[in-house]
Amino acid sequence: MTVVSDQERVRRVVEDGSRRKRDLSVYRRVKAERERERAEGLAGTESAAGEAWALAAERLRRTVPGSTFRLWLEPLVPVGAEGGALLLDGPEGIRAWAERRYSSLIGQALSAVSDFTCVRFIAAGEGQR
Repeated sequence: MTVVSDQERVRRVVEDGSRRKRDLSVYRRVKAERERERAEGLAGTESAAGEAWALAAERLRRTVPGSTFRLWLEPLVPVGAEGGALLLDGPEGIRAWAERRYSSLIGQALSAVSDFTCVRFIAAGEGQR
């Protein structure tokens, strides 16, 4: 039996046309659009939410394995804040998985670096309620 590294396994899954590949391509497109908006000064992300997510993401990067962070947490982006909750968005499959598996870990990281006490995952276009 041949031992396959985590990076090789992820590469194979992505190349095999999985939903992750589609989700990542959507993420890249959305990320490019948001970067373009930021460059034009039209970003909808509140600065406090963006700063809090940047600090929490750095903390998470040190906490979880690198491949886990790149695959499941890096695609998440802050879209605003509502009360004490940070609102995160990302590709549907990744967002759902991160919500199930990592919401408590993300909440702990946010609490440690900011005034946000929890995290909520929303779909693009759902906006704040």
